[in-house]
Amino acid sequence: MFVSSSKIVEVAAEERTTLFAKLKELVQQPAGPLAKQDEFYVEQQLSEALGFEVAAELEGHRLAQTTGVVEALPHLRRYPNDTLENHQEYREAGLAQLRSQLGWFTELGQLTPDAAAREKYFFAVPISFLPDWPKKSQEIKTWYKYRKMIVMNPVERRAVVGVVADIGPHNSLQYQFGGSPEVIRESLVWSYQSRGKVLFLFVNDFDNKVPLGPIEL
Repeated sequence: MFVSSSKIVEVAAEERTTLFAKLKELVQQPAGPLAKQDEFYVEQQLSEALGFEVAAELEGHRLAQTTGVVEALPHLRRYPNDTLENHQEYREAGLAQLRSQLGWFTELGQLTPDAAAREKYFFAVPISFLPDWPKKSQEIKTWYKYRKMIVMNPVERRAVVGVVADIGPHNSLQYQFGGSPEVIRESLVWSYQSRGKVLFLFVNDFDNKVPLGPIEL
């Protein structure tokens, strides 16, 4: 049976509308993991919509929450004598006094473009609350450092791909995740409609083909 291209686009748009309606419903729920059937649906549908694989669990690792509220964090120091003036955008967000708990961003002492991009689009996630943390903290840190993830703001249909580069957020009772100034602004996550509520997923990108930065959906 012949199906016109316009009909295919129409069906795809309808599926995407259904997907984002579901995502908006999920982020309104209390922070936590998704129900298994919702998790499967989100992973499958979002992976298809984005063109790359996303998952709530990767290599046996998962965060305690998949949905929650993201805290707006200041810039991080990328190297020991880094200053706020060295950061190109959103200087009003300030600069953290301490370095990231996962270390400096430099590569062999140099701030490479890749290193700068990791700080620009960084996430903080509460890995210190994971059950295995007391016995496997170093192993967990190593696995999560610069692990690629995606934050989804379904209300504004925005997403940002970034990397885990710090442990947090600072107030774990109020927030479940943290994001750099660029992540917060470019995802529009603290718009009046969104109010910080997001979906957080791993990006399965072992070949490093998915670039960091915002995605408009």
